[in-house]
Amino acid sequence: MSATVTRTKITFHCTGCADAFEVTDQGVVKLHDEEYGECVWLVGGTLADYVEDPDCSGCGSELVFNTVSVCK
Repeated sequence: MSATVTRTKITFHCTGCADAFEVTDQGVVKLHDEEYGECVWLVGGTLADYVEDPDCSGCGSELVFNTVSVCK
């Protein structure tokens, strides 16, 4: 019998520009940049940093957080 593993995936995006991010074990990764498009950039910082100041550094708009549980 195999065990079920649940992992929580946390992403967030800007409501003003097209910037999108994901929280990983290595830190916060930018997945989409308004100017450059799709990307995978380690931007540093932690989820706590973005929750404490939920404004986009690019345009100043609000960041929206999404949480999804993934079961395997």
